[in-house]
Amino acid sequence: MMATNAEGNDVTPETLPGSLAGEPVRRETLVSDSGTSYVTRFMDIEQLGGITFATIRQAQLSEDDNLEEFGHELGLMVDKFHLKQLILDLSRVQYMTSSAIGRLIAFHRRMNRDKGILVLCQVRGTVRDILSASQLLSYFRVADSRQQAVELIVASL
Repeated sequence: MMATNAEGNDVTPETLPGSLAGEPVRRETLVSDSGTSYVTRFMDIEQLGGITFATIRQAQLSEDDNLEEFGHELGLMVDKFHLKQLILDLSRVQYMTSSAIGRLIAFHRRMNRDKGILVLCQVRGTVRDILSASQLLSYFRVADSRQQAVELIVASL
């Protein structure tokens, strides 16, 4: 079963964009009966049914990374693939700067504007502390596990 976007079009690895810097994006594709998986510079992405799971691979999201490209990758999920249900897994992220948080806030607004649902899941340690101190844990939908994130999405439909 191939993943589809909100318009019912197949989303295939061949439709993934390259990076902004013109360098090729490393792509590993696994297609199975349960869905499609692929890799971008910042994320491992799985599409299962109508829900997209994106796991951020970086331990830190800071100015040392190209946060503009990170924001662009997030935006492409909405603009190009018209995804409406996204679970962003932060389990590997140990630290993020205010600029990275700003990208998440902008992406959250974009998802809301397009009638989409964004859930942050497995927010831990310093990242949870930063979001809590900024009073953003109540701004975002936050789940402790992927299963809880799916339940939040289903309850929002």
